[in-house]
Amino acid sequence: MRRKLIPVYKDEIQAGLKEKIRASACLAYYIRPTVDKNPNKEAALKTKAVQLVIAENKGQPDLFYMRDILVTADANSSNENDDVFLPEEVYAARHTPEDKPFNLGHEALDIIGHITSQQLMATDGSAIAEDILLDDLPSKYHVVNNTVIYKFWPEEKRQEQIDKIIAEIEKGDKWYVSMEAVFGSFDYGLINSSNELEIVPRDKATAFLTKYLRAYGGDGTYKDKRILRVLRDFVFSGKGLVENPANPESVIESNKQQFFIKNSQVLEKSGYVLNSKQDKETVSMNELEQLKAQLATEQTARAEAEKQLKAINEKELQVKIDAFTSQVKAQETKITELSNEVKVSNEKVEKAVKAQADAEASLKEANEKLAKIEAEKVEASRIATIQKDLGANDEQAKKLYATVAKLDDESFKNFVANAPKFVAAKTETKTEEKTKTQEDIDALNKAEADKKGTGAVASEQNNKLTQATTAFAKLFSNRNKK
Repeated sequence: MRRKLIPVYKDEIQAGLKEKIRASACLAYYIRPTVDKNPNKEAALKTKAVQLVIAENKGQPDLFYMRDILVTADANSSNENDDVFLPEEVYAARHTPEDKPFNLGHEALDIIGHITSQQLMATDGSAIAEDILLDDLPSKYHVVNNTVIYKFWPEEKRQEQIDKIIAEIEKGDKWYVSMEAVFGSFDYGLINSSNELEIVPRDKATAFLTKYLRAYGGDGTYKDKRILRVLRDFVFSGKGLVENPANPESVIESNKQQFFIKNSQVLEKSGYVLNSKQDKETVSMNELEQLKAQLATEQTARAEAEKQLKAINEKELQVKIDAFTSQVKAQETKITELSNEVKVSNEKVEKAVKAQADAEASLKEANEKLAKIEAEKVEASRIATIQKDLGANDEQAKKLYATVAKLDDESFKNFVANAPKFVAAKTETKTEEKTKTQEDIDALNKAEADKKGTGAVASEQNNKLTQATTAFAKLFSNRNKK
């Protein structure tokens, strides 16, 4: 069996207890065994204290039969190692000892026998029914364990050792049984001054309590209370034959001490009945055969009942599986429908997004065209104003507009109102041919000189207007920035 790993919390790791906790997942407790020396089962059958019904392996000459109390379940106390075995936890693990090895001194490979069966026994010696409800479990009871030791060995030294051990067990002076178990977790048990047990769940908030447990190096107390370890999720993994006891109530039956399970109705495989000193009568072989036949009949009936129960459970399980399958298919159909709806919605969204993008592009293009038209309109209007108000020709007006194009309307009006006007050069048109006399030539030369003078004046005025316009535009540009 693979060892269970107990979860370890931060507080326990900080306290250096990780390895101790993991290593403590296997337990061994020492318990005194009992002996069934009387192979004559008939005498015991007539006593009032019948433990377990005889099975097919009764009276095997090569087996030594012994019985012991494997463990004591107690809801209000612990054993001497400060471990608590709760009744419900022991009940859950009640079948796990069966067929497990019986070794010598807890040496796993030194096996001397094995466990064959077990029975729950109340403290008054009465048998506890196998199908008892958890609510009806007594707060304290025992697990009685039946075991065999292999009597015959091929090695002489080993045979002498086993013979000596069996003889010492029969006397009841030396040997005890040590329970072995593997557990998966544990909680804490706090006992107050009134001897009342309070169970505290072990989690990350309470893990700091581990360091107070004796099993992990503590002194077994916390705030004036005894602190115990409450074992959880455990199975019995076997037992060993040892010389030191741990549980005073877990005795081995011998010639010196016997215990009885009264009124047991449990039918299990066993080679064990109590030695009866009270009743020496024997039962006839017919009675014994009748008892065996009754056992076989009840085992057959039990097997049939289990078969019918299995069929019922399988049918109910199939109904549940079919219902669950239908639910799954319905969910899958719904998921497919929703997926299709999502796909259609996504396509609509994509179309809407594309339509919006196209509309925005069209709007942008229209706005750009409108802006261009507005700009051309403003340009034409301002060029016309420059021509009209400043007396500029077409070329002059376009050049001047390029300089003041970025002015707002109010600044442009101020500019036009204050800018110097252009002086147009005078020109003369010849309407007819005149006779080129010297007088005419002189007059023509004079007119040409006057024309050049007028052009020079106009050119000078144009230069001054350009300088004024540039300065004026710069002035208004700075003004607008402010």
